[in-house]
Amino acid sequence: MFAVSSQPVAAQFSLTKTADMTLDSNALQLAGNGSFGRTINGMPYQQDTIVTHQGYQYAAWYHNGSSDENIFISRRKLTGNSWETIDTGYGLDNGDATPNSTSSGRAWDSHNTISMGISNDGRIHLAYDHHVDRLRYLTTDPGVATSSGGVWNAAIFKPERDALNLNGLNQTTLPQVTYPRFTNVGDELIFNYRVGSSNNGDSLIANYNPATGQWSSPRTMIQGRAGGGSYTDLNGDINTTRNAYFNGIDTDSSGRLHATWTWRERQQNNHDINYAYSNDGGRTWQNNNDQVIGTEAAPITIGSDGIEVVDLDIRQALINQQGQAVDGQGGVHAVMWHRRQEPGFEWEEGDARFSREDSAYHHYYRDPLTGEWAVSILPVNLDDPSRTVGSRPRVGVDSNGNVFALYTAPNGDFVIAGAERTAVGLSEWEVLLSDNSVNFQGTPQLDQDRLFDDGVLSVFIQEQATERFDEIASGSPLRVVEFQINPSVAIPEPSSLAALIAASCLAMRRRRKAI
Repeated sequence: MFAVSSQPVAAQFSLTKTADMTLDSNALQLAGNGSFGRTINGMPYQQDTIVTHQGYQYAAWYHNGSSDENIFISRRKLTGNSWETIDTGYGLDNGDATPNSTSSGRAWDSHNTISMGISNDGRIHLAYDHHVDRLRYLTTDPGVATSSGGVWNAAIFKPERDALNLNGLNQTTLPQVTYPRFTNVGDELIFNYRVGSSNNGDSLIANYNPATGQWSSPRTMIQGRAGGGSYTDLNGDINTTRNAYFNGIDTDSSGRLHATWTWRERQQNNHDINYAYSNDGGRTWQNNNDQVIGTEAAPITIGSDGIEVVDLDIRQALINQQGQAVDGQGGVHAVMWHRRQEPGFEWEEGDARFSREDSAYHHYYRDPLTGEWAVSILPVNLDDPSRTVGSRPRVGVDSNGNVFALYTAPNGDFVIAGAERTAVGLSEWEVLLSDNSVNFQGTPQLDQDRLFDDGVLSVFIQEQATERFDEIASGSPLRVVEFQINPSVAIPEPSSLAALIAASCLAMRRRRKAI
C-alpha cells in the first residue's frame, strides 16, 4: 500500500487560440416570450451543426432576417478562414411566432434546431424546424461536398421534402418528428429521430446508402410508447410510457455505433444512464454484456436486459440530452450533469429538483476491452456557484485520446475542460479555458471530425444578444473559434522498480471510482 495525496497532479496540458471567425453578425436569437429559452443555434440535441468533410468545413444556422429566419449554410476551405455563405431560402416556420408565420398561434420554440449530415457521396443533408412536426428535409445532389469544391449557391439544394425517399417513389410523410440527427457509419449515413412526445415517444432510425442514393424505411430502435414496458416511480405510481433522450449516437473506427441515453417518465422525471451498441448500422443492438437486446421486430425497451449502466433515480437531478463521444480505441465517453454522489450530497426532502450547488459534471467512461464503466468529476468551484454547472455539455476526443467537455457557465463564461491521455490513463479533469470576454449562450458545438483528424478544437458558439425583445426575434454574432492542443510532457514508461512504484502511485492518485 502507498500513501496517496488527494491533490491533483500539476499539469501542463493547455489550449492556444489560433482563430476567431465570425460566421454571422446577426444570427437568430428567439423572442423572450418563447418556449424553452431563446437559443436555437447551438443546442445539446443537435448531433452536428459544424462538420468537416474532404478538406472543407461546413456550418449551418438560422439567420435573423428583416422578415424571416432563414437557414444559412457556409463553407470554408481549411487552408484559410474565408467563409462562403448561402441563404437556402428555407427557414423557421413551426417554431416561429411572428405574424407572418404560416404556423399561426405557435410559440417560438428552441427545440426546432438544424441538424446536418454529409454522406460519403458528397450529398449534404439538413433536417430542421421540428418539435412533433412533419419532417422538413433539404438535400443536394451527390458530389456537392467534395475536395474540389465546385458550385456553391442556393441552387444546389433540391426542393424541401417531408419524406426521406429521393427517387419520387413511396413518398411517405414522416409525422411528429423531433430531435433529428445524422451519423456516419461505414459507407452509410443514419438518420435518427423521435416520434411522439416527451414521456411518450419512440426512437426511429433509417439508413442512407450512397451507392443507390436511397434511404431505408425508418424502423423503431427504442420503444417508449404503449407496449414498451412499465416503470414504478418513487411514489409507487406505475408509468406505462416514456421516451429515450440521447446523449449521442456515435461511431468508432471499427464502424460500431454506440448510444447512451436517459429515460424520461411523466412529470419530467429523468432516470438512469443506459447503453447499447450496434455492429450493423443500427439494425441490431446489443447491451453492455454483448447480448442482443434490440431488433427491428423487437426493439429496445425499458425492460431490455443489461441496458442500465448507471442507477440514478429521479432525486439525482439528472439532466437529459447531454454529451457523448467515442475515442479511437472504441472507448465511450459521456459527460452528465447530476447530483454529486459523495457523502454530504445526499438528497433530502424539500431539495430542489435541479440544484446547481449540489451537482457536478460527471465523466462516464466505458473501457472498450472490459466493458467496465468508471466515473470522475469535472472541477467544481464551490466558492462561486455562478461558475459551477451551466449548459448541458458537448464532448469531443482527439486522435491521441484526449477528452474535452465544452459548456457555458451560468454567468455566460465559455468553458472548456479537458482530461489528457497519458501513459497511465486519463489525467484528472481540469479547466483549460474560461472565456468571459463576452456573454455566450447555449451549448457550444464542436467539429468532431476536425478535432480527431486534424487535432484542432473548432467550436461553433453564439454571443448573447445585447437587446431582449419579448415578441420579436433579435440577433447576435455567431462565431467559430479554434484552438491548438498543447500536450504536457509525456510520462516515461517505468524502467526500474523506483519508476514502477512512482507510476503506480500516480495511477492510484488518478484512479477513478468504479461504478
